Amino acid sequence: MLGGSLAPWDQAYWLGIYSAALPAAGLTSPRLDTLTAALSGVGGWWWPRANVAVLSDRPTVLARDPEGRLHCPSGPALAYADGYAQHYWHGLPVPADMVTGAGWDTGRILREENVEVRRAAIERLGWPQFVTAAGLSLVDRRPDPGNPGQDAVLYDVPEQVYGEPVRVVLVTNGSPEPDGTRRRFGLTVPAQISDAVAAAAWGYDDPDSPVRLTPDMYAALARRT
Repeated sequence: MLGGSLAPWDQAYWLGIYSAALPAAGLTSPRLDTLTAALSGVGGWWWPRANVAVLSDRPTVLARDPEGRLHCPSGPALAYADGYAQHYWHGLPVPADMVTGAGWDTGRILREENVEVRRAAIERLGWPQFVTAAGLSLVDRRPDPGNPGQDAVLYDVPEQVYGEPVRVVLVTNGSPEPDGTRRRFGLTVPAQISDAVAAAAWGYDDPDSPVRLTPDMYAALARRT
């Protein structure tokens, strides 16, 4: 173990602040800060030791989701010039072929032994496609009261698919995409829910809110976004 790794570009904004603030105050930047600022523009992680330093290139690809987790739905989320690459789905390391090309079909998903990777593969394929291809059992279908003209449809998900008893409710996005289409997606809900509207309400509830969204409250919505 080399230990003591540093990423001078990880918080390079502090170097920028000091580089501007110290001269403005009539002070001279310490030599270490000056060298670190120069290194942050050309290097990545590095390991300084007593008589030697190991340096790495900056990545050629560094993709993250809105929460800052490594993520790319179509290729490596982390890659370097020498060809080294890692693939991630919302922070979860996944096999490369899960996120490249057409991804996994239903058969490949069902053969995957890692439950977390299996979940990610279903998300990547899309619940509507998976429900159809896997032949999931219909539990309930009702008009979605918060989305006029659309249905909420509840399906059983076999325990071996998700690693635990769950159901999935398919709903349609209340707002159109930029191209005018309405995306249909799945929300996993507890297995004891048997009403599609109650499942939709559970999926849109905010666990951090002091007021829980009940099925009756959801049914009274004029429009769900």
